[in-house]
Amino acid sequence: MPQGLGEERLKRLLTILAILPSERHKNGISTSEILSCLTEAGYEVNMRTLQRDMKLLEEAFLEADQNLHVALTYKGQDPENRSWKLLKPLIGMNYEQANALLLAEQILEPILPTPVLDRLLPYFKEARERFFKTAKVMAKERKVDFVPWGFNLLHPDFRGKQKAVDVIFEALFNEKRFKGTYRSRGAEKSWEAVFNPLAYVGREGGGYLVATWGNSDQPRHLHLHRFEKAEPLEEPIPEGIVGTFRLSEYIKTFAYPLGDKPIRIKLKLNPDIAQPLKERRLSEDQEIKDEEGFAILTATVDDTEALRWWILGYGANLEVLEPLELRQEIAKRLKETASRYAS
Repeated sequence: MPQGLGEERLKRLLTILAILPSERHKNGISTSEILSCLTEAGYEVNMRTLQRDMKLLEEAFLEADQNLHVALTYKGQDPENRSWKLLKPLIGMNYEQANALLLAEQILEPILPTPVLDRLLPYFKEARERFFKTAKVMAKERKVDFVPWGFNLLHPDFRGKQKAVDVIFEALFNEKRFKGTYRSRGAEKSWEAVFNPLAYVGREGGGYLVATWGNSDQPRHLHLHRFEKAEPLEEPIPEGIVGTFRLSEYIKTFAYPLGDKPIRIKLKLNPDIAQPLKERRLSEDQEIKDEEGFAILTATVDDTEALRWWILGYGANLEVLEPLELRQEIAKRLKETASRYAS
């Protein structure tokens, strides 16, 4: 790297490196596209200046490749239309950062769709290599891991859907519409529509695309893995849809709300499940008192179907005392469950 590299150019070079895709990107990114990205980022630069920057980076990578095993490569002879990418992500991390990234992999695996997770594989691979090369690790064993809560299901099948997922996320981040083919749960045939993607919400066991389609302006969430095809469109999402959508509000629907207002609950718990709830409370106003060998918990919570699933999951270890309507509803569900096993 030549001496006297100015601060502005150094920032620009670092921005270019952040823009460049890794080896998993099929086509790389053209010089013209890099120029557009720099312009959007606020840099005043022309094609000739960018070509000099790319030449400087190319020479620097050739010099460093023997030690870092990182290469900057391109295809094409026309300087303005060359397709650039890194043969390996440019990552610098220490032992603690490698551990943290390996933990992130465990957490993200059940949440992100497989095609999206694949884009992070070079970073996870680098973390493993860094981890096992570190002198601190005498035994080849990670120091951190993640255990999901509850019974963990296998990831949905995304085989053959990489292109569709790429199109959907590209449309989402660029606020563009896309034409998609979707198969609803239990349906024999798929259906086609023009979708307005608004958000992606990850959950253990899969993720959801929040979108509108057809003549409706009401967002709904769709299982991402049920999209069979997706084609990009250059049409922007109407401002009346994207401008009024608030993910922070919509995400509350994932708990399946049943009432408009929070409710005050009173629960009778076995002591062994009361202690964890003292550490991870149901609400800010939660109170737990000991009473005749049991724990009495009171809290203000949202009135949702998720609350009922949580209560039912504790079986005989938890009894709803108040409100009366919730107590009667839970009793009815438990009776229906018991009747299935009576025979």
